[in-house]
This record gives sequence, C-alpha cells and structure tokens, in this order.
Amino acid sequence: TATPQPGNALTGWTGCTSNPTPTTCTVTMDQARNVTASFVPTFPLNVTATGPGSVTSNVGGVNCGATCSATFNSGTLVTLTANTSPNSVFTGWSGGGGCSGTATTCTVTMDQARNITATFVPTYVVTPSVVGGTGGGTITPNTPSTVNSGTQVVYTLSPTPGYRAQVAGTCGGVLSGNTFTTSAVAADCTVV
Repeated sequence: TATPQPGNALTGWTGCTSNPTPTTCTVTMDQARNVTASFVPTFPLNVTATGPGSVTSNVGGVNCGATCSATFNSGTLVTLTANTSPNSVFTGWSGGGGCSGTATTCTVTMDQARNITATFVPTYVVTPSVVGGTGGGTITPNTPSTVNSGTQVVYTLSPTPGYRAQVAGTCGGVLSGNTFTTSAVAADCTVV
C-alpha cells in the first residue's frame, strides 16, 4: 500500500502482478520481484478572478467566479481560460508561471505553488445625441460607444452658426470650447 507524504502524490506502480486499487499493489511471489511506487510533489494553484468574469481550467476542475484553489502534480501543464460576463471585458493575467498579457487563455507550468489573477472590468454604453435634431450642430462621435469602466470619452461639438455648444446628460464631465470630456464612466450614460 502506497501512502504519499503530505505535498506528494502517487503517480503509479511498476512490477505489480495486479493493482486492485490505485494505492495498492499485489505481487505473486513465484520469483524475485522488484516493485516501485512512484511519487511526485504536488503544488497548489490559487486562481483569483477580479471583476465580472470567471476562470476555468482544462484539467483539475478549476471553475472560479471569485477565488479558488486546486492541487496539481509537479510538471502538470494547466491551461486557464478567462470567461467574460455580459457587459465585461478581460484586461489581463498576472502572477507569472506562464500567465501574462491579454490573451484569454494561458498555460501554467505547475513546478511550484502558483497564484494567478485574471482581471475583468465592466463595460458601459455612452450614448450621444443632439437636442432638437441636427439643425444646431453635430457631435462626434455620434453613435453609442461601449467603453471600459473608468474610461473618459472625448467628444467634438460642431455648432452651426448662431448656436453654441452646451452639454447635459448623465455622464458628467467638462466642456472646454467645443471639446467635451466625460467623467470616468461608471454606468451607462448619455451626452446630450
């Protein structure tokens, strides 16, 4: 019977006549026998998903909406996938071990304990419009924009002669001449 020490896992046997269970080896002693039980260290993988998203793995059952942990045998390659929620975007990995950048998947080599973070941010829609139609001027861009939380959106206002630029709406921000910069976007909002 093989009993791994804490922080180790049994990976297999050689020289057994049969293996009634993964941890036991049966030997028929009708000749000299050499039996080997192989063990490898195990390491924890701690995954944190910040913001509206989740992380899953191709092995080991990682399925995290917040923080989760799993233990893997040394040398295991674990592919993590960042899954966005509706109205969110994935902005990147941190923690090393092969996970960095903004690709939605990364592969971690489990040769030591790993702490990996996937960062997601909400997205919001900023909708511009011109009060009273387009007779008084135009706003550019003039279509709704989907932006990451915390983004400031810059608009160019082009009033027709006899009109002046004035901004209202729910985004907040600063008008300087004919340029309007929203506050950091934290919800769906309008620029009017």
